[in-house]
Formats: sequence, C-alpha cells, structure tokens
Amino acid sequence: MSVSLALGREPQGYLYLVMTSHENSLYGGQMHLSKLIGAKASNGGRIGNRFLLALAIGAIAAAPSFASTIDLGINGDAEVGANFILFASDYPHDTTFAPASGYGNIVVTQVQPGNILSNAGVTAGEGGSIMSLSSATTPVKSNPDFTNPYSPFPFITFASGGSNEQLYLTALLQGDFAPGTPFTFTNTPNGLVASFNVDGYILDISSGAKTNYTGTFSATFNGVMSSADLLAALPVQTPFSATFTLTTAPSVPEPGSLMLMGAGLLSLGFIGRRRFAQKG
Repeated sequence: MSVSLALGREPQGYLYLVMTSHENSLYGGQMHLSKLIGAKASNGGRIGNRFLLALAIGAIAAAPSFASTIDLGINGDAEVGANFILFASDYPHDTTFAPASGYGNIVVTQVQPGNILSNAGVTAGEGGSIMSLSSATTPVKSNPDFTNPYSPFPFITFASGGSNEQLYLTALLQGDFAPGTPFTFTNTPNGLVASFNVDGYILDISSGAKTNYTGTFSATFNGVMSSADLLAALPVQTPFSATFTLTTAPSVPEPGSLMLMGAGLLSLGFIGRRRFAQKG
C-alpha cells in the first residue's frame, strides 16, 4: 500500500489532513479527513488534538494485516503402538481394520469456505491419503519447525479436488506425557483423550507457494480412565479426528506505511501528554 499525506490550512485558520491511499480499502481509494478532524491553529501554530488524532487514524489505516487462519478437518482410523501410528488403508469403506505402514485413508470433514484449500477444490466428504508415523522416521521435536520435512513425500494428499495442494510434515511435537513421546492425555467423563500436535506446510505443486500449518490429532478411548491402562493395552485401534489451522504470513508494511504508523503513535503520545497536563 502507498500512502501520501498533505497538510492544508483553510481561510478560517483550520488545519486539515488529506491522506490518499492507493490500495483498495473499506473507504475506497481516498480518505479525506479534513472537515471531521481539522483543528484550528493556535498558540504559535501548535496543532490541536483533533489533528493529532488524524495521524493516529492514519496509523490504523497503515497497520499491516494480521495472519489469517483457515481450518481443515479430517477423520480416519489408526492403530497406535508404543512407537508407531499406522493409519488404516480401508477407511471408511470396510468394517475391518487394515493398518498400513505406508499410507492410510482419510475423509475430509470440514473446509472453511474461501481458504486456499477450498479455493483449490477440496470439499467435505472427499477422500485422501495420510502417511503413517513411527519413531524411526518421525522422531519427536521439542521446538516448532516449519522448514524441515521428515520425508520428501507428502504427509497428506487429496484424492480429487485440491490434488495440487499437499501437506508436508515438519514436526511431530513433544507432548506432556513423557520425554520423547508426542502424546498428551486428558481425562474426560467418557474416557481418556489422547492427542498430539504437528507442524508443517502446504505446498501448492502448481505454483510452488507454501503456507504453514499447525494441527492437532485426537482420539477418545471410551471406558479407559488412565494412561496406564491405555499403555498396557497397546497396540490399540481407534477412530481419530484431526483439525488443522493454516496461517498465511502477515503482509510487510512499506516504508511509507511505517512512517505513517510512527506518526500516529507519536500523535497518541502527544494527546496523552496534553490531557495529563490539562488535568494537572
């Protein structure tokens, strides 16, 4: 966004600010703040509080946009062992369980409209594939990581719509249960919930664009009331669900926008000092 500021003085002695933005905004291409926020020059030409407030408003207009988030939901079946998670290759078509050491199947349950996945054609109800995990190939990481995938092959792919969008896994994060394990256990009235968190990025294989994501997998073990009971029963087979939050990097403000933001912050400071002095 490029922003230009101009100061003016009306015949009556009022100062005003005109800010012109060359980016589409809620208010269109130009914002004229003269009539509303002009302030009469007084005391040797000092600018009034309303004019300072104008700069503060300009700072708000120049602030960079925050990261946006989008959600993807999936369901599947998994067999959980002491050092592996194998996703079922026959989900959801059969009642039997067929753990796969390579890729299992998933079904998309939720895609937020308007995000990069839905725009690429991913829809609720379509199938996909997910790579099984093991401590040998996907060791736990203590810190977030969005740049170093475990494998050159994607973690999740989609079968039809959005097949050009692939999720890569870069971190299976340390859980709360024990060092070196990704799991966190939570007791609920229905049973124990086991969950783990992941980091990664979506690669658009058409454009090469990448978008980071964080994800949480969870499974509820009905009737199992302690982690000790669950660990004693391993390996166990269970349905699971996962939700991913995808984030786009915030836009970087241009130098002109940074100057406007700085002016606005200084203006707010002057306003605060004046009000404090008047009260004193």
